[in-house]
Amino acid sequence: MDVIISNCVINLATDKDSVLREAFRVLKPGAHLVAFAAPKNVGHLQLAIEAAGFEVRDCLIDIVDLDPKIAAFVASLGDEQRADGQAVGLRAQRRV
Repeated sequence: MDVIISNCVINLATDKDSVLREAFRVLKPGAHLVAFAAPKNVGHLQLAIEAAGFEVRDCLIDIVDLDPKIAAFVASLGDEQRADGQAVGLRAQRRV
């Protein structure tokens, strides 16, 4: 595979390390992983990505305009930052 894109999904996995090791396994050398998370979770995600063998290359910011009903539902789940439509993405490259 050339790229894997995860939009706020990996951070929901109970075993992030296993998910990221599998992503590393299926990506060819030099391929990319782009993973988004709520701003409060991005530090933990970056550490897990690096521990899996990736090199973090860029930090991206995604700001979306959520429907107010969707934002209220997301906020009810306890993720106020994501409810505001903010996400931080990390572009990581698989080491050769």
